[in-house]
Amino acid sequence: MKNNYINIFSNYYPPEKGAASYRIENLALALKEKNYKVTIITAMPNYPLGEVYNGYKNKFFIKEIIKGINIHRLWIYPSKSKNIFLRLFSMLSYSVSLLFYFPRFYFLKANINIVQGHPLISTFVFIFVCKKIFNKKIILNISDIWPLSGLELGYLKKGFFYSILKKIENFNYSNSDKIIVQSSDIKKYLIDNYNLNSFIYRNLPYKIVDFKKENKIINNPKIFYAGLLGYAQGIYEICSKINFEKINVEFHIYGAGGESESILNISKNKKNIFYHGSVGKKQIYKEMKKYNFGLVSLTSEVFGAFPSKIYDLINIGIPIIYIGKGSASNLIIKNKIGWIVNPKDFSSLNNILKNLKNIRKSELNLISEKLNELNKKKFDFSNQLDDLLIFINKA
Repeated sequence: MKNNYINIFSNYYPPEKGAASYRIENLALALKEKNYKVTIITAMPNYPLGEVYNGYKNKFFIKEIIKGINIHRLWIYPSKSKNIFLRLFSMLSYSVSLLFYFPRFYFLKANINIVQGHPLISTFVFIFVCKKIFNKKIILNISDIWPLSGLELGYLKKGFFYSILKKIENFNYSNSDKIIVQSSDIKKYLIDNYNLNSFIYRNLPYKIVDFKKENKIINNPKIFYAGLLGYAQGIYEICSKINFEKINVEFHIYGAGGESESILNISKNKKNIFYHGSVGKKQIYKEMKKYNFGLVSLTSEVFGAFPSKIYDLINIGIPIIYIGKGSASNLIIKNKIGWIVNPKDFSSLNNILKNLKNIRKSELNLISEKLNELNKKKFDFSNQLDDLLIFINKA
């Protein structure tokens, strides 16, 4: 008889906002609709604030049911510091919670365990106990390559600690039954370095507010950004370097993060910059009706990273202005669904924004057609889920 229980281990889950938590929630809800009984094993919500949310503080373990999903939340000492030792302590605190949790884990019925690959150390603890002691099936979900990503972002340097993390990375890969990844770059990395096959699972939208947007001649272009407001996204620097009033373009910003206060202040002092704070994903989709273009920015190139906001914009048919490199820029160029700017090239960005009002209606209609075709033929969530389940259940 088929065991229809699945555990998902992830450091991130709503009420946290962000691509990682939404990706896991979308997967859990979709599996529930396929009649799987899903249990989420996660930390107390703390991202991106770096502190545990109200209602969850001073708790070692909380069990709750949200949207029909069982959620087991464990204590963590959160940190958003760039100090590697504080971040390491945060990872270790969560790993200690996992060790106390495992006697309870023994009684969960699931044979399949989908494990988010980051943070690396807590993932190692989960895989070690789950595989070596309980002999459960492990599906490792990799959204970025650690410790390589830490090296590229400047959090880590090559040395003894880095070599230990590389060994942990190797253990996690070699003790997983199947691996799912978020980009073709990561898939190639696993083949080239570990001779491992994997399934590309993109962070596609699950259910959204459906609307049709009529393309009109644009005299006063309105663009928006929705997401994390940290140094890696560079939104504050865009606000500082681009004179949106002079080029007659409105820039609307949604989200939270380390640069929130600076963005709020600059929006008060510069015209045509509007900061709306942090809002829920459903509300974001409703707000998108107001805008002509969506901006996505990733100023720090991280190997294998693919901003999930691009899939959101494809899904609802909004032309994309992407600041970044890698797989995402290749997708936009190949399919002609927007514009690409290299990080920190503010002169090119200014020219693109300034010329948005000159785009003909026929050009916008062509981009909309390409977005719609891409969404239906390549980026359909339901088809991807069916393929994923075949991959997971295949012997």
